[in-house]
This record gives sequence, structure tokens and C-alpha cells, in this order.
Amino acid sequence: MPAITEDDDERDHAQAMIDWLADKDPDVWFAVTQRLNWDSSFRVLDWIISQPGCDKANAAFVFWAAEPLHHLRLIAAGETPSSEGFRLLDTVLRNWKAGFYKRAELAWQESRRTAYRAAVAALPGQRDPLSVPEDLLGPLDGRLPNIPHELRAENNVVLYDLFYGLGTAMGWRPGSPKWLEARDPKLRRKAELARERVAIQDLMRRILGFWGRAALWLAVPGALIIIGAFVLRWMIKGVLF
Repeated sequence: MPAITEDDDERDHAQAMIDWLADKDPDVWFAVTQRLNWDSSFRVLDWIISQPGCDKANAAFVFWAAEPLHHLRLIAAGETPSSEGFRLLDTVLRNWKAGFYKRAELAWQESRRTAYRAAVAALPGQRDPLSVPEDLLGPLDGRLPNIPHELRAENNVVLYDLFYGLGTAMGWRPGSPKWLEARDPKLRRKAELARERVAIQDLMRRILGFWGRAALWLAVPGALIIIGAFVLRWMIKGVLF
């Protein structure tokens, strides 16, 4: 993983991610959305769902990840939600109803129809205060995102660092020894042999250490027995050796 520096602490990681995404395809936006840490990525998510090119599948993913069932009950109870999650949900809902999302190429295979209808039916008066459109209940037909190899976080050090800065763990940093090892069978085998060699050496040190300590403890009483035998001989025969 990258080292954390003072510059990293002061960097606006959300804006940096937005700047990186700005010239990328909406397929990339969708892939990034699914891996963001929501605790620190509100601005990034808000930027994505506010773009005319945002795919419907991406907007639906954000909408349902923002927990509309929870907010549904709050609104029905007379509360006014003000969380970042609700703001994302509300933005998607307003844009969806206004026909803002024109792109509908990607798939969102989940269906929330049954669960949402059951939640509405449990409310007083069985009225949906959000008025969620039928097509937003899913699923949405389409294709998988087409992400070039070089724009995947596991291969792109810039994107990896952006995710890392926003709190998403991404495994080994691209280009690091562990990353190279995982992708090269020869390096992987070499590393495995090195780890095995270290393990064997550690085992031998522990074995030798144990027997070395055991020999020391055995040597002391052994020496005392031998000395005692000589002393006893001297006492009996007057001969020490």
C-alpha cells in the first residue's frame, strides 16, 4: 500500500477522484461507484449522479444503496431526513422522474419491487411518500461495464491511490513487489521458496535453541554426578583420580 505523507493528508481526495473521472466513460463511473467507501465519497457519488451521461444502472445502484426503505419510514413518521444518503437518494429520484438519465446501456440485475411494495403496504394509508417510479424498482436489462485493463484499480496506480485516499482497501498497490509477485508465476514461486527457506531456518533455530537449552540443563547435573563420583572415590580410597 502507498505510504501516507503530509501531502496526502492535505489533499482533497474527493475532488481528485472527480477530476480523474471527468474524462472517463460512464462505464468507468459505474465500476468506480461500486467500490467507493461511502463514508468519505459523498461528493464523488453526487457528481456522478448529477452528470447527464450517468447510466440508469449507476443511478439505480446509488439510489438503493442509499437505503430508501429506511428513509421511507422516516418520512411516513413525519421526519425530514437530512443525511448525505438521503440527499443522494433525492437527487436520483428527482432526476429519474424528470427524465434526466438518458443513457440505459448497463445492467442492474437486482429487483427491489417486492421488498419496496411490502414496505409501502406496511405504512399508514399504504401511500408511498417517495413515489418511486416503477422502472426504478429494477431490474434493468443491459450489458456489463466495459472497463479497459489499464483503467482497473488493480492495474492503475493513479486510481488505486485515489481509492486508497478515500478509504477503499484495494489489495497490493500496482507495481509493488507483492503485486508483481501475484501476476508472475516465476516470481510467485521464487517468493514461495524464499518463504519456505525462512520458515525452515526459523524452525531449525527453534529446535537448536531448545536442545541447546536442554543440553545446558542436562550438563549441570551430569557434571555434578561426575564430580560427586570422584569425591566419593577419594573419600573411600583416598584416590581422587
